[in-house]
Amino acid sequence: MIDTAPEYIFFTAQTFYEKKANKIENIIVKQVNILPQVNFCYFFEYESFLNIFKAKSFEPVFKVINFTDKVNYANFNEKHGKIEYCDLLLKRI
Repeated sequence: MIDTAPEYIFFTAQTFYEKKANKIENIIVKQVNILPQVNFCYFFEYESFLNIFKAKSFEPVFKVINFTDKVNYANFNEKHGKIEYCDLLLKRI
């Protein structure tokens, strides 16, 4: 995707957390409250995620909270710090 030379890349409804609370760069969460369906959600450490794109000459235009769903991360906050369900727009510089 990055090597196709897009001017913008938009990520929507992505979960980010702060590395200062947890040294892991990516977390995979299993959602089981809607059995028999099981969903997996990927959490990314924001700075590590952003650095991948900065290395390819992208910079953030905006990062805003996505309010389309009422996502509750209360059971993760102590272990993983600030967790945000966000939209992120990157622009090639």
